Amino acid sequence: MQLEVGVAAPVGPSLRRKEEPERVVHASGPHAIVFLRPASLALAAAAAAALAVYFLPVWVGLLAFGLAALALVPDVLTRWCVRYDITDKRVVIKVGWLWQRTLETTLNRVGAISVEQSLLGRVLGYGDVFLMLPGVGKELLPRMRAPHEFRRKLVEQILCWDREPSPQPYAVGRPRRRRPLPVADYAC
Repeated sequence: MQLEVGVAAPVGPSLRRKEEPERVVHASGPHAIVFLRPASLALAAAAAAALAVYFLPVWVGLLAFGLAALALVPDVLTRWCVRYDITDKRVVIKVGWLWQRTLETTLNRVGAISVEQSLLGRVLGYGDVFLMLPGVGKELLPRMRAPHEFRRKLVEQILCWDREPSPQPYAVGRPRRRRPLPVADYAC
């Protein structure tokens, strides 16, 4: 195929840079420990309702139990509507149901990652994860299930992301020298 001067060259699918679809590597959310406070409140209300049958009208006991069950609603919504995802390109934090707050950042912008666990958190497998993000500051991911697994997957994806070639399809000049990666075998 011969190209003429002044005529635009056809750009076919072979000349375009193909974007691979983003895949979720790890998904997490709050631990079931978020139900501890309202469940203990519901248990206390059930005990009060059982005692109220002997001393007060039945409707008082049912009302106490209904209010305690109503206390479960915010924590159920918290468990269902909070999501922490790690993809092969980004970290996505979604919080909320009616009013949703979404925080997305590329892997190269994640600074420090720290995990805090209490003794109960270590036994039950939950903890708080802190991410340092430029422009946002310290982002808290509270009571996350398997926080060390989340941290390990995030570090693994950051290392794999750093290993991928430059996003420029046609680099000019010498190829840049990459620093050696740790010996650990990461599934990139």
